[in-house]
Amino acid sequence: MAWRKDEVEAGRIALAGRQESERGGVLITGDMSAEDAQRIIDRDPYQQAGLVAYERVGFNAAFRAPGL
Repeated sequence: MAWRKDEVEAGRIALAGRQESERGGVLITGDMSAEDAQRIIDRDPYQQAGLVAYERVGFNAAFRAPGL
């Protein structure tokens, strides 16, 4: 949890939370390269311990709400 909090406070993760199905979670990063996103994943203590598997999905955001 401290890792996630640090990433959010640093602005690297914009949103984080559990899926409603409770089968996983979602992390939404700020605008960054795939390599930078992978570095975030690689720092996750659960990833380092082999307890989680990430599926990284990129997209091009065409619309953004004011203030985000």
